[in-house]
Amino acid sequence: MEPLPAPPRPEAERLLRRAVAGAAAALVVVGGWMAWEALHRPDVGASFYGKGRAYTPSYWGPFLAFCVVALGFVVYIFARALRRLQAGELRPEGRRVGEPR
Repeated sequence: MEPLPAPPRPEAERLLRRAVAGAAAALVVVGGWMAWEALHRPDVGASFYGKGRAYTPSYWGPFLAFCVVALGFVVYIFARALRRLQAGELRPEGRRVGEPR
């Protein structure tokens, strides 16, 4: 049986470009919103220390750091996949899906 030729994948590149743009936009929007809220509502913090304590840590710093790192990782993964697709690495020349290399 002859191997099938690899189809061009303009739709895959378009989808990855949109995924990169969407994740980057989410990173900017979520980071901006959280920074805005942290500046205007610094009192959102841990209540497990009890009320009236001298120190109650804020949740904004760790929450913002987690979201920025997580969304930044998503942007990185999508951008890397887009670069690999454009370089031709992810185009299985003449192979069927699931066929071993």
